[in-house]
Amino acid sequence: MNSVYRLVVALLLTATLATASAHAQDTPPGDKSKQVLPERETLLPERIAFCKKFYQLNNDEVEKLRVALEAKLLLHRDYMRDHQTDLRRLTATIAVALPQQDPKQYSPEQKERFRAYYQDQIYRIHENAPMSLSYAVQQAEAIVGDGRAKTGRAEMATFFKPVLGDDALELSRMDRLVLKPVAMEDVSMTDNLVTAQAKLLGGDAPQPTEKPSRKPDPKADDVDAAKKETPAQPPVSSPPPPEVPANLRNQPVAEAPALDEWQAAYQVWCNNYDFSDEQKATAAQIYQYSHRKALEYLSDNKPRFDAADPKDEAAKKELMQPVLKLFNQMKTRIDNVASLEQKARWAQQQKEAGGKE
Repeated sequence: MNSVYRLVVALLLTATLATASAHAQDTPPGDKSKQVLPERETLLPERIAFCKKFYQLNNDEVEKLRVALEAKLLLHRDYMRDHQTDLRRLTATIAVALPQQDPKQYSPEQKERFRAYYQDQIYRIHENAPMSLSYAVQQAEAIVGDGRAKTGRAEMATFFKPVLGDDALELSRMDRLVLKPVAMEDVSMTDNLVTAQAKLLGGDAPQPTEKPSRKPDPKADDVDAAKKETPAQPPVSSPPPPEVPANLRNQPVAEAPALDEWQAAYQVWCNNYDFSDEQKATAAQIYQYSHRKALEYLSDNKPRFDAADPKDEAAKKELMQPVLKLFNQMKTRIDNVASLEQKARWAQQQKEAGGKE
């Protein structure tokens, strides 16, 4: 009963995400400041309340924070809409797909490592959102100054000590402190697993089909009887796919390649995983979106690039951070298109080649 309850909760959470996205998409065009956004009614007050609690914001500081966060509302809505499929796929992988894996092929320890890997991808999506908790905290610290920022961090570190353990508090990883991790559901007792998985992925549950009735066929009955007399052959078990080593999993790069090299990069990843035509189409959409966003950023910030000192590598690197972020997001999202088997197969090839990426 508990396993069924947990699965229902996961389905309800997913349905909530879908409803919020649909609401945002149905918002009529017009004055952006007057658009009704669910984020303005829920997420914005939560972010402000969190920062007010730990940084002791006064009314003027709360208003400054509100203005800074409201400027990100539409960007946040679009970002979460763009990543909705990724979040659903990752959630379904953890909650439904991993528990279905044959225990003879994947030990509980291996499943937990895969769960932690995919959970980290979920956290990163939320932490990179325009109105993430990390962003809100950083804005609050810019408002209150160094002294109160240090005090606020100390209070947060104490409050989240049960979650942090011996780890230090990192502002760039705040969202994972408040987001509840996805649990691997015990689906062995769930009767309608196909329906549950379809809902988790955001699709419609398949409808049952009635088998057409057939007239009695004496010859067919004789064949069926012969089949029953034939002893069943033992199933042939295929060797388990190798685990994806930590050093071969998708990792962010420190420097993004030139924009004219992005297409070749994503095509290499598709070939590495031996993507199907459908997977290639998905990867192409991810590449096109990321490449377009990078071009827009470079175009919008051309005056800043022109004004920068060509010899100042630190300034150049800082200006290129949004492009690097877009490239790593593209890399991660395309990596998430691959199945566990495809990743394991690629890991084995890399292992046989000497572990080089």
